[in-house]
Amino acid sequence: METELDMHPSKALKTILFLALTSISMFAAAGWSQVSSGEDVVAYIDPATRKNVNGYIRVWVLYDYRVPKVIAGKSTGSIKSLQEFDCKEDRSRSLSTVFNSEHMGMGEINHSNSALGVWDYIQPDTVSMKILKTLCK
Repeated sequence: METELDMHPSKALKTILFLALTSISMFAAAGWSQVSSGEDVVAYIDPATRKNVNGYIRVWVLYDYRVPKVIAGKSTGSIKSLQEFDCKEDRSRSLSTVFNSEHMGMGEINHSNSALGVWDYIQPDTVSMKILKTLCK
């Protein structure tokens, strides 16, 4: 039995390409839930990674730049960061950070850092404050 795809190789190629790109997009977005957006960035968390550790909330956060930024001499489309949030003191710190060349944590890893960050107090009306308020509900 001959299908429509068998009769039109170019249509079959387009279908395969569409499915491949859709799968990549779905993979990139899998697990991420948008929690905040600002003028130049959209922030997501991965709820499946949320843990309470010593009274703090630990979760992976993805900062997706609307327009890639040059960081350390390389074009960066997004940053993934394992962060701890202190709901009582309105502060956060980074535990691990990965700088990616493409949006949604895709592309090459430009740089990574696993140094324990210092606690930073979060300013009101910022993307970080929106993340904190979402996590600390």
